[in-house]
Amino acid sequence: MLALVIIAAFFEDKISERLVSEINKQLNAELTVEEFELSLLSGFPNASANLRRVILSDAMDGTLLEADNLAFRFGLLSLFGSHINVKQIIIQDGALFTRINKRGKANFDIIRQAEGSKAQKASAEPATNDFGLLLEEAKLEDVELIYIDERAKQEIKVQVKEAVLSGAFSNEQFSLSSFSELKSEFVELDGIRYFAGKDLVYDANIDVDLAKGRYVFNDVDVGIESNVFKVNGEINSKGGNTDFDLKLASSEGSLESIVELLPEELLEYFSDFKSKGTFFCNASINGRMNARENPRIEAEFGLENGRISSDKLGSSIKDVTFNASYTNGKSRKSRTTVFEISNFKGYFKRELFESHLKVSNLDDPTIDFMLDGVLPLEAVYGLFDSKAITDGDGEIELKQLKVKGRYKDMISPSRIGRVKAGGEIEFDDASMTINEQELLVDKGTLTLKGNSLKVEDIKIEGGNSEIYLDGQFLNLIPVLFADSLNSRKAELKFQATLDAPQLDIDELIAMTETPVEPSLSRKSVVDSIKVANTLNRERITKFLKGSFKAKIDAFNYRLIEGQDFKGDLTFDNNELIIKGNTDAMDGSFEVDGKAYFEDKPYLEAKLITDKIDIEEFFRQSENFGQEVLQSKHIKGKLNAKLHVTAHWDEEGRFVYEKLHVLGDVSVLNGELINYKMLYDFSTYIKIKDLRRIKFVNMRNWLEVKNRKIYMPAMFIQTNALNMTISGEHSFDEKIDYNIKVNAAQVLFSKFKKYNPSLKPQEAKKKGWFNLYYRIYGDLDDYKIKSDRKGVKRRFERSDYRKRKIQDALVKQFGNAVDLADEPNLWKDEIPEFQGDDDPDDIEYLEGFGEEEEGEEEYIEWEEEGEGGD
Repeated sequence: MLALVIIAAFFEDKISERLVSEINKQLNAELTVEEFELSLLSGFPNASANLRRVILSDAMDGTLLEADNLAFRFGLLSLFGSHINVKQIIIQDGALFTRINKRGKANFDIIRQAEGSKAQKASAEPATNDFGLLLEEAKLEDVELIYIDERAKQEIKVQVKEAVLSGAFSNEQFSLSSFSELKSEFVELDGIRYFAGKDLVYDANIDVDLAKGRYVFNDVDVGIESNVFKVNGEINSKGGNTDFDLKLASSEGSLESIVELLPEELLEYFSDFKSKGTFFCNASINGRMNARENPRIEAEFGLENGRISSDKLGSSIKDVTFNASYTNGKSRKSRTTVFEISNFKGYFKRELFESHLKVSNLDDPTIDFMLDGVLPLEAVYGLFDSKAITDGDGEIELKQLKVKGRYKDMISPSRIGRVKAGGEIEFDDASMTINEQELLVDKGTLTLKGNSLKVEDIKIEGGNSEIYLDGQFLNLIPVLFADSLNSRKAELKFQATLDAPQLDIDELIAMTETPVEPSLSRKSVVDSIKVANTLNRERITKFLKGSFKAKIDAFNYRLIEGQDFKGDLTFDNNELIIKGNTDAMDGSFEVDGKAYFEDKPYLEAKLITDKIDIEEFFRQSENFGQEVLQSKHIKGKLNAKLHVTAHWDEEGRFVYEKLHVLGDVSVLNGELINYKMLYDFSTYIKIKDLRRIKFVNMRNWLEVKNRKIYMPAMFIQTNALNMTISGEHSFDEKIDYNIKVNAAQVLFSKFKKYNPSLKPQEAKKKGWFNLYYRIYGDLDDYKIKSDRKGVKRRFERSDYRKRKIQDALVKQFGNAVDLADEPNLWKDEIPEFQGDDDPDDIEYLEGFGEEEEGEEEYIEWEEEGEGGD
């Protein structure tokens, strides 16, 4: 013991240097060690060498192994011999990176071939200073294993919790015992992921003959989650050929054992499917594999008199019987592969359901699919896998629904005619609860014949709406099979009628939204869901190409209500074109617009209104988001021609900065009632005249742009006074108005009696001069200033803007739009403005809230016996 302590104390560094040196002699790579610890007592008579923080480089100038601890257990006396006989290797807390590049070179090919190795094999004598591997056991603890084969397009990432391999590895023939507990992050084969997040375990006894390349599997158990497969047979590998003779069987048969083998994208959906009954699963691999050949693979599984259950099913499928099989065929290649589920029978709520599926030739798949029976929505609504759908009722009856043909033809609109399809779908009070609203398909039939889907007498009720549909649809199958990019440009072409006694657009939109769980109601989550809703609408609408002849008796959206819409709704490549006429707001609308369903949706529309109630127009439009001029302040009939361009962002929020409106607006028999902004004129006009102002028919051209409303100069003839007014009003409630009034009328109005008949003032100068005022600032704090020169200049510029708006409206509506003008007796002698600049590029009303230098006029009078300016 004293000798061991002395050796450990005085010779640890030399032993460390020799051990690392001997290892490096056998490698074409470098092993570096940060610390070394030698223990001769703990495992006596074996020595224990612990290498701390180890890095082993690979054959590609990378890293093959990193480990916190790499331990060697070896015979103590071999330290003093010509070679070290290692009996056990332990790797702890590390990562093993293995890779094969596209040329077939492996980064783990680092073992150096010893000189004279062929002669040594002949004489069975070890080479001088050879690193003898009399390994009895290898052990891994908490090691991450990453394997990448670029040539075969394979990638494996596994966390090895514990793995033990034992055997006489130095012999050409030995029995290998192995046990391992693994956590698979994923196994990716040719871009498809399997075993994602699965617990794996295996317990194996394998007879190994290295000289013959023969491996015999004796009762090898492989566990995936709670499902166990037993593997028996052998593999022979020699001369570039590998011969398989393996059989696999599920020792604890269940549907779950098959589900666990599915790819990641399917596994998540089917992960909770369970079965009871007589389940069987058998598979075999037989034959040779090399660069030209593949072994024959056969698999069969099925269920007899069983039951299938899942959280996605409102009730179990009972009395289930089916057989499924897989074979790679006579040629043992993808083109001869066949997968088939035959004679599937089961009962949903005592209703028989039958199905059949056969897929042949994976290189160019042919699909043969049949579905027949009754689907109670109470039992199957969960299969839609949507959080918005929470209940179902009624039935959908499928009558010999069949599709047969090549997959390439099914996804191609030009070749879909080669696919055979047929069958009927009938609805019988079929309903689903979507976002707490019931959507009911009361009746109707869908008839599939070839590439044509006929829709007859479909009645849809839900969300305070009632809709009837009839029509003909083409290319349904290519649309259903289209990829996310719609690379084949599939289009659902249709001609149909839509008859709706009632259409509640608010409720229908609410039904399509993705619900937000209270625990996930953070703004970032809500915004991402809104983006997903926008993208989902874009994905759906890009498939639609056709039109609905629409008749809608009544509709509503927010506060907007309308009746008797007649027109066309036409879809074409993410565009919805709406043309028609409707009654609303006690008048009528002619609508011609386009909605673009993109990641950032936008709308272009032309509206012609005829004698609509302007008070209702403001109320139902929610006063256009402002609080100054509201529906309670205005009356009259509105005639208008409006061209509107509106935008929304990815999350569905309205973008006010991009709103652009051009309008030719006329108000007939208009009134302003208790409009407080005019009360500041009470210095000049009796307050009673300002409480209710009735004006002669008013007309002007308006523009909304850059979050501002631009109003060119217009003449207003009222009972209180006559004026010419122009200006702009921002969405931030900043104003800049210019007003011209007649001085004589102002003075006359101040002293005349109140006129209850509200008869308008005459449009005359009455021999005196006009007054010019500028009103500017914030609505809560604005100024009134006399500014003759500045107001006249702005009137000139506003005439230029008025002509620009008129030209734009003529282009949109295609007919002449007359300009309104002041009466001759009201006009000033103002030279026509010769503008070289587009009003969009100039501030024709300069400087919000900034006073301008110019001529000022003052007029003095006394008000109710008191002096004042």
